[in-house]
Amino acid sequence: MKRTSRINSRVAMPLYAAVVLLVPAVTSASLASADDGPGPFGVTAVAAVTAQSARVGALFGADRRSRLAGGHFCTASVVHSAHRDLIVTAAHCLDGDSGDLVFVPGYRAISVEMSEPVRDGALFRFPVVGLFAVGMGACALGLASAAIDEVFDLARTKTPFGMSSTLATRATTQVAVCEAMALVRSARALLEQESDHMWRIVQAGESLTAEQRGLLRIAATHAVGAAAAAVDRVYTAAGSSAIFESSPLPRCLRDIHVLTQHFFVAPPTYETIGKVLLGVDPDGFML
Repeated sequence: MKRTSRINSRVAMPLYAAVVLLVPAVTSASLASADDGPGPFGVTAVAAVTAQSARVGALFGADRRSRLAGGHFCTASVVHSAHRDLIVTAAHCLDGDSGDLVFVPGYRAISVEMSEPVRDGALFRFPVVGLFAVGMGACALGLASAAIDEVFDLARTKTPFGMSSTLATRATTQVAVCEAMALVRSARALLEQESDHMWRIVQAGESLTAEQRGLLRIAATHAVGAAAAAVDRVYTAAGSSAIFESSPLPRCLRDIHVLTQHFFVAPPTYETIGKVLLGVDPDGFML
């Protein structure tokens, strides 16, 4: 039987992840259409190519079909020659076991520090850091939902040592699942609200204020923190069953606490956004 998450709800948040397009070492721009539409999913545009962005990029490990098979490998530059273009990189980047490599030119990348969008359009006006933060918040809420679902199933079948009834009859389990669901649902509602509000602003072509950017970051940071608290509660409620590799709970716990450490959604974000809201100089912090 297919299991349906008890935390499932309508998800209308903007784009959750960035996609790197793999291309050979050529300088032609991609051909796609730009359309603001109801949301950023599927919104693409012609990549702006300059002499520098076409010749400088990154090398990624890939398989025989040029599909990304690893993380960032090394920076590289294209040197034009009479016969075929040559990609130059540092010697220590090629250890003899690198396998196939794919060059991604600079015009396929963006900088999180850019202050102005590279093109006009709602997707490009959406704050880059805020976009990444929203994706992390969504990922965290998904992890928490999975952990809650797992404990629901476990509670119905597990009889803890020293008890004659299932884990579901234990008061601490009942409290834990209720608190976890409240944390996830309320955090999701706030993240959806602020994401939708930001999308409407950029669609209208209005200028973004520091406060508006900050409120989106607050919602994303809160989503990650609330999701971590929810996972902690149900992990503890599961007892020793949560420590075995056969259970998905250890991975949920590890993964959620990886997200809490990320610069874009870590607790110190509140300090910086608080400065913005109170009119104190945030000292060059990216919004």
